[in-house]
Amino acid sequence: MLEETMIADFSRNYSLRNVIILILCMEWPLSVAQIYKRVIRAYGIACSYQAVFKQVKELESTNVLTKEGRLYKLNEEWLHSINCFITDVLARYKENPCGVIGIKPMLEKQAISHSAQKK
Repeated sequence: MLEETMIADFSRNYSLRNVIILILCMEWPLSVAQIYKRVIRAYGIACSYQAVFKQVKELESTNVLTKEGRLYKLNEEWLHSINCFITDVLARYKENPCGVIGIKPMLEKQAISHSAQKK
């Protein structure tokens, strides 16, 4: 279900960055050439190999992707941080189903839980 939702969302309003992440959610590890072929064939995005290469390198530099030889996959620490964020959001929804929580308390809680994980 999540995969179908993500694909539907990306088909309406996708960025190359998000498509690369989605591709690597479904299949890993992949080379830049393999990622490029999937971007073109599966999503019909008109882009160059260089554009995919640049985006992959940017995702690697921000620790979203990790590289093993010539192959890339999603960084498990990044996936864990997303999981923690979603868990926090779900907890807030359960604690306060009709309420509003400001962005500052949410960011503070994230910073605290992220620093605690590093210890």
